[in-house]
Amino acid sequence: MNCIILADKFDRGMKSRGCSSLIPVSNNKLLIQDQYSKLKKVFPESKIIYIYGHESKKIENFYKSNSLDIVLTKNDMYNTKGCGYSLFLAEKYITDNCLILPGNRKFNTEVLKTIDRNNSQIFINKKIKYKLGCHVIKENYAKQICYNSENYISDLYYINEKDVDILKHLVNDNNNNNNFVFEIINKMINHGVSFQIKNINSKNKFNKIFTR
Repeated sequence: MNCIILADKFDRGMKSRGCSSLIPVSNNKLLIQDQYSKLKKVFPESKIIYIYGHESKKIENFYKSNSLDIVLTKNDMYNTKGCGYSLFLAEKYITDNCLILPGNRKFNTEVLKTIDRNNSQIFINKKIKYKLGCHVIKENYAKQICYNSENYISDLYYINEKDVDILKHLVNDNNNNNNFVFEIINKMINHGVSFQIKNINSKNKFNKIFTR
């Protein structure tokens, strides 16, 4: 399992709040430490790839003084390129079961434990209104991720190893550099990848750290 945390950007309107990865969240842990410990608890064999950019010096100083077993990957283009480019920087790790997570979310281990490693998955949470949702086709599979859908999705995506070659192909295409992750997922669906819907349905399982 390779876990790719996209923590290179800042939330719109929240740049002055600083790097969300270094915000204290619980038990004197910073968000990056909280994410790391939970991923390692559920997936002890996982490799964690951490894409960073905004306030990069602070992340590097933190990394030097802490012993987290992560692959730190810097994105110097975080302010001009989209998430497609961020994933491109992690392209050599898109070779196994792959979990894509945002760097500004706090989650609990219950979410991670629901992952079925045999299927690529999208996670729905009807208790929290995110901007994005998805249309669902029969047998509980996603048809398309879009705005204005009540099937609100958390910004968390699991790609089964049988589908990673399509993800790798898409992130290697420069035309997708400025895509959001959900746009990459939609293109994977258009290429025939089936994304199973997983319901979270809790206000406390996958929360954004910064809110306006």
